[in-house]
Amino acid sequence: MHLIFFLPEEYPSKHGMISGRLTEFSNELGISIIHLSLAWCLKNPDVSTVILGASNVDQLKENLKAADVVEKLTSDVMERIEKIVQSKPKAWIDW
Repeated sequence: MHLIFFLPEEYPSKHGMISGRLTEFSNELGISIIHLSLAWCLKNPDVSTVILGASNVDQLKENLKAADVVEKLTSDVMERIEKIVQSKPKAWIDW
């Protein structure tokens, strides 16, 4: 199946590696990768809105638990995540 034909060739392996490293880190923190991801969105000043997608009420309840782990995302934890994903946007210039 060739659904990702428009992505760079290195995309699957690079992002698979990032996903694996984030999963290992979330395990070190004692939280799920889903909670880590959603909590990162909540904590990140470069993210203005977090929109949860859920197929059912149980999934929504589980996703909302991410708010309980935001406090685990200290500045050191956020730095470590950034070192893994390297996604911080360049500084915005207000002309």
